[in-house]
Amino acid sequence: MIKLLISLLFLIFQVSSSALTGSDIIRLKPKNFETKELNSFNFSDIYSDTINLRSSGVKKINKHGNPKAIENAKDKAKKEEMVFFTYGDDEKKKVNKAKPVLRPTVALKNKARRAVGKPKNYKPIIDFSSFIQSAAKRTKAASTFNIKLREFNHKGPSKNNLSDYDLVPSYNLNELLTDAGSSIIKVPIAPDDKFSTFRASVAARGIIRTNFELSARSDTTFDIPVISADYLDKILEKNKIKEETGAHILVDLGSKIDTSTFTGKFKKKIFLNKNFKQIEPGGSFVYELYLDVELGNHLIKYMDFKGKVAQKIIHLVQDEMTYEAPYLLSSKAVNFSVFEENLAAKTLQQMNLDAKSINYFNRDIKPTKVGLNRYKLIAPIREAGFKHYLEVGKETPVFVGFDDIKKIVIPSLEYIDYLKELFQNYADNGACVIQINLDRPLVNFEAYMSSLRPSGSYDFYYMDKDGTVSAEITGLTEKVFVISHDYGILNTKIDSGNGNINYMQSFCTEGLYIIEHI
Repeated sequence: MIKLLISLLFLIFQVSSSALTGSDIIRLKPKNFETKELNSFNFSDIYSDTINLRSSGVKKINKHGNPKAIENAKDKAKKEEMVFFTYGDDEKKKVNKAKPVLRPTVALKNKARRAVGKPKNYKPIIDFSSFIQSAAKRTKAASTFNIKLREFNHKGPSKNNLSDYDLVPSYNLNELLTDAGSSIIKVPIAPDDKFSTFRASVAARGIIRTNFELSARSDTTFDIPVISADYLDKILEKNKIKEETGAHILVDLGSKIDTSTFTGKFKKKIFLNKNFKQIEPGGSFVYELYLDVELGNHLIKYMDFKGKVAQKIIHLVQDEMTYEAPYLLSSKAVNFSVFEENLAAKTLQQMNLDAKSINYFNRDIKPTKVGLNRYKLIAPIREAGFKHYLEVGKETPVFVGFDDIKKIVIPSLEYIDYLKELFQNYADNGACVIQINLDRPLVNFEAYMSSLRPSGSYDFYYMDKDGTVSAEITGLTEKVFVISHDYGILNTKIDSGNGNINYMQSFCTEGLYIIEHI
């Protein structure tokens, strides 16, 4: 009986073994993956905002009177040494933005494997390949403009571009860009046709420190002349100039400008040919060099070969060469309407102003009234980096800067008084207000006020679409306010995300209220 039972069990085992052999076997293996790093695809970028405020507090109140309390922004920024140069020893007011840390994201791509026994029309739950392709389509290549330097000395221009130099942008004196020996610096900018006003300063061994303002656009290359310190000394000695300010202006006339006029004081104006050799005024000169000029903000004018004049404000810094390469834009007709913004009203009110109440900056140009609040203006030629500016109103005039505009919105007197109270340190003490109207969402804002006597006494505030004002950027920010007791030129970097970076310049004088349209 026992032998029979053992034989039966042995027979069952043989049958089972033969059932698990042959083509019916399905081997279940773990999936094999290969990794692919996508630096441009990243969900983990973190922006850290740190804003230093001198005021004791900021009221977070919307324009309809709803109070919201906010705490003072804590001063978390550590004092850093000025990189490469300084405008003074006083503490600077800064907006510090932690740069986003790029963390490569690992995407997984499924390898093809044997699909023995796989059902027909099988699709994986997650299609990694289409996921990666979709991410790649959303990623835009970074847009830039390029800066190169070419040294001029007693032998003329160098055959090759200068290498091993540093660039400090004027919107942040603690930021340093370097060519790393490549002789070219690429600066990020929005990929559109708008002009940005980019100001920076460059330095290298043996040359005089040079600052410049560029009318920059995407995919543009600037070849900037810089003068060796020894050659400048020879020019000053030849013209018997004893430096007092050490500031000079080099104007590159190009092919469309006949001459320039600087309205500030200077020791002498000389003329240089394409090889940087001094020649007589009647010769074939390419550059005009103003020697030992007055410091601060001054007006400079450019006349084309038709006798039309463009103008801009420049800021002169001690012991620096200022390079100017004006790019002139044609005159054009501008049609616009004027509205007033009030605290109580939710809609803008039409302003019925006399045409005499609207003036073009520093020109005897007034618009023609064509309707209740509609006007037409023939705007003159201008330098691309310097906006059109209109002075609107008589009792409390407001300056409005624009490249192209159809609607001008002026704050009412009640609205200005509200802002004075809100900004505390602005109330009737001579500070200027620079209001920047944004056309895109704001991700990051950097700015620095270049002044003859910098104290760092300026603050940044951000207004949301509902009128809420705070010291922090939000997803609803549509206006930036700069409140400053330093008078000079404000240079900014405005980052709207996705590679949309613009650079803007504005101005501050005592009691000025200026609205800048991006």
